[in-house]
Amino acid sequence: MRAGRPEQRFAWEWRQLRERVRRPTSRRLAQQAHYSVPTLADAADFAA
Repeated sequence: MRAGRPEQRFAWEWRQLRERVRRPTSRRLAQQAHYSVPTLADAADFAA
């Protein structure tokens, strides 16, 4: 991962974290993070 905007780094790190924790569903992540599914999806797809 090259240095980029903070949003790009966050999105990349978020995808890496999901890989390490066996890809929980977006619904499960949203419940645990107290964010909506669309908000987390937007964050994860920001730099994709």
